Amino acid sequence: MSFEYTIYGDVSFNLSYTDQELEDKILSFIQSQESKESFSYLSLCRFIIEAAHQEERLKGAKREVYYQSPQLQPTEYTRISRLLWKFILAGKIFVDFYNNEYVAPATGDTIWGIIADPSL
Repeated sequence: MSFEYTIYGDVSFNLSYTDQELEDKILSFIQSQESKESFSYLSLCRFIIEAAHQEERLKGAKREVYYQSPQLQPTEYTRISRLLWKFILAGKIFVDFYNNEYVAPATGDTIWGIIADPSL
C-alpha cells in the first residue's frame, strides 16, 4: 500500500462497527494475548484502530492517507470500556493492579489479566 500523504498530530474517528462486531474484535485480541496472560488497554485500542483502518471502518478516514496518531472519539473509548465489563462479568479478564517493574504503563493505561480457565 502506498500513501499519498501523511497527517501529523492527533485525528479522532468514530468506528462503524456494531457493538457485536466490536465485541468480537476485542475477544479475538484477548485470545491472541492468552500466552502473555495480560494486555494493556492502550494496546487493545491500537489494535482496534489499526484493524478498523485496514477494514475501512474508521468513519471519515481515507485509506490512502497515513495518520501518524489516529485516535478514537471519547464515546468510542467508552464503548470499548463498556464491552470490557462484559468480559469481566463473564470471568474472562480482570484488572491487574500489580505494579510490574518490567512494564512501564503509559498515563491512562490499565493492565488486564486474562483468565485462561474461567472455571477458576
